[in-house]
Order: sequence, then structure tokens, then C-alpha cells
Amino acid sequence: MNDLEENTIAIEKALIGKLIFDPSLLFNKQYDFRAELLFDKQLKRILTGIEEIIDKYSAIDDLLLAKRLVTSKKINDGDYDFAMNISKDLSNELALEYIKSIKENYVRRNITDSCIEIINIDKETSDAFDLELKLEAALFKCHMITNKKHPEHISKLMMLGIESIEDSASNEVNYPSSGFQNLDLLINGWQLGTVSVIASRPGMGKSVFLTNMIVNSASKKDLKIGFIGLDSTSEEDTNRMISKCSKVPYQELIRGVQNEEDFYKIHSSILNLADSQLFCIYPENDLKNIEYNITTLKKINDVEIVYLDNLQLVSLKSKYRELEISTIIKRLKQLAKRLNIAIVVTSQLSRSVELRGGSKRPLLSDLRDSGSIEEEAHVVAFLYRPEYYALEYTEMGEMLVPGATELIVSKHKNGPTGSLYYKFIPEVLTFEEVKNETDLVDTSVNSPFENPVL
Repeated sequence: MNDLEENTIAIEKALIGKLIFDPSLLFNKQYDFRAELLFDKQLKRILTGIEEIIDKYSAIDDLLLAKRLVTSKKINDGDYDFAMNISKDLSNELALEYIKSIKENYVRRNITDSCIEIINIDKETSDAFDLELKLEAALFKCHMITNKKHPEHISKLMMLGIESIEDSASNEVNYPSSGFQNLDLLINGWQLGTVSVIASRPGMGKSVFLTNMIVNSASKKDLKIGFIGLDSTSEEDTNRMISKCSKVPYQELIRGVQNEEDFYKIHSSILNLADSQLFCIYPENDLKNIEYNITTLKKINDVEIVYLDNLQLVSLKSKYRELEISTIIKRLKQLAKRLNIAIVVTSQLSRSVELRGGSKRPLLSDLRDSGSIEEEAHVVAFLYRPEYYALEYTEMGEMLVPGATELIVSKHKNGPTGSLYYKFIPEVLTFEEVKNETDLVDTSVNSPFENPVL
């Protein structure tokens, strides 16, 4: 037995000891691993017995587990005596690292075995494409074993549901923050395993709004965020972030900063951003490459949320654009579920908005290229600035302050919808929250209309 195998068995043994001491961990989704991933045959038999008992009972502790391992005859006496004498001194944090290591060792073993098998095949008589298929089959097997979903008893799901309800009772956001308090209160943060959409007409400010969300939420040091930029360069995005954080006008950053005080503000904001858990990628825009980069952000950086700017720039090389967008949004949703992350994308609205009269407020039917965006998205929100259409008054004839902005949450799959209000400061590319709609009205100016505009 080599050093790697000895180390693998030691890790597996420590983890089994942890589960025997605290079997309730198997009800926790974070501790997602199964007996088939183990290398040691005896430990594999023990964990199989534990799994069968856990699947049968909704609640169990170490004493009940030990008793049921004996009475159920799930494992033999030798395995039982061995299991009861395993050290159980392992922290929850280290247990998670051990699970990751066990999965990596499993994949390594299977790929190595497959490569040895392929190397030993007679190279002259074997078809090269057959060899390729064998290797792909081995990789697919590894993926399926480490990622496949098993049927779960309703008792386990109910326990997870109770834990979620208890967490919600704290009135705190339980999912990745949007960076805006009013939006978090409405949608309870971005839900893991979902895709959400921020949409508007070009030039309305959705990319800047997305940047604001990223910068605001990046201040939470424990939140790991991924950003995939397709609509602008890394220099443009970093300048937006610096302008927002430092309050130094964006155009001044472009032209060159001359003021020493502004230099100090810029350096301070850079230090704050550098201390965050924000990871940015500017890849090619084909869908497979986007999926690969999102997966990389999760696997390597363990991000909880990925922002993508923007959906219409993702390419699938299809003749039919509507079908292409439909496929893209569905695959992004599948990826979010598989990686258990939140994905938030920006999207364009169709020109039909411009053809309408009145306030030109966007509707779900205005989503460009595909109705699948409305169907698949967990949250759909529209960014709307009346001054974009040179509208200076509300529908009630009240004068709007400069930069008046409304975020219209038109779809929220599991909760309320409604409008949220902000003031846009274009010089520093910042959206500031305001409490309600009346804060966007200039009360010092009398309405020029005798009757409200309908």
C-alpha cells in the first residue's frame, strides 16, 4: 500500500468516526457523499449500513445508531467493533474538507484506472475513436457518481425545511445579498439554484446597476461573488466600481485624476475592493465557454452567486435567435441548480417599449427574443428611469427629481412583487436607495397640470 492509499484510508476512517458520533450530519446537504466513493472496503460496508439506517429513520443520534447497527444486522460484528473504536474527534469544518478530498481521490482513482486500461490496449488494432469514447465514459462515470442525486425520504426533506424556517425566523437574509437592502427585503436575497434577470432598454443603466449590486454585496467579506463580463472590458468595469466606491467622477478617471484628495479616495476604494471575495472573468461569449467559466468559479473559488452581463451577448450559433435564447436561459438554470448557486443576468428589452405611449413602463412581454426568459427566471426585475424618455413628471403630474429610478419586480416565483425606488447619480455611476416613491418627487415645484396625466 502506497502513501496516497494510506492517507486516503486515514481520511475516510476519520470521517466515518465523525458520522458515527454525529449521524445527523447526513441530513445536512453540505455533507453530501456516499459509500461508493470510499476506497477502503471495510469502511465502505460500515457507511452502507449507516446509510440504510439513516434512510429509514427521520431522527437519530449516536446511541440509537449504534443500537440499530447491532439489531438490524446491517454490518457484521467485526465491522461493528471496528467502527465503535474509531476516533470521533473531527471538527465540522475539517469534515467538509475531508469529503472534498474523498471525492477528489475517487475521481483520481477512476481516471487513473481508465488511463491504464487504455494504455494497455493494443494501439495498432484499436480504433482511436474507441479509445476516446472509453476515456469520455470514464470521465462521465466520475461526474455522475460525484454529482448524481438519490431519492430522499420525505422525513429528511422535512427536517431541512424546518431548519430553513428556523433560519428565516431571524429576519436576516438567508441567501446571497443583492447589495440593496430594499431588494433583499422583497426577495430575501438571490435564491440558490435559480436564475434571475435584470432587464431594461439599452442605455437605461442595467450594467451600472449590476456593478452597484456587486460592489455593495462585495463589502460582505464572507460572500464569494463571481462576475462574467461580456458587455464591457475589465478596465471599464473596474473604473465603474472605483467611481462608485470613491465618489470620484467616472469621467475624471477616464481623463486622468489631478486632485491629490481624489487619489487618496481612489486608493482607499481599491484597497476595500481588493479585500473582497470578488472574482471576475472576461471570456469568449459562446455558451459552452460561459458554462465552463461558471463551473470554474464554483469549483475553484466556491462562489455563491455569479453575475453575467449580458444575456443577449451569449452565443449558441443557432439560426433561430428565439430558440437560442430559450436554450441559453434553460441551460443556465440547470447549471445553477447543479452547482447550487444563484445566477443573475442582465437582458435587453425589445423595441416594443418605445412604440407605446404614456410612461413606457416595461412589461414582461417586452423581454427580448424569448418568452422563456419570463418562464424560467426566478425573479424578473425591470430598471426604469423616466428621464430616459425625457419624462419629467409622474403620472399624477408631480415633478420628478433628477435621476429618479424605479426597479419594477414583475415576477417573483415564491414571493411578492412590487416597485423599489432609487436615485441615480450619473457622475459617479451610483444608484442610491430611497424609502418610497415620494422621495423621488420635487415637492418645491408645483404641478403644471390642472388635472393628473393618465
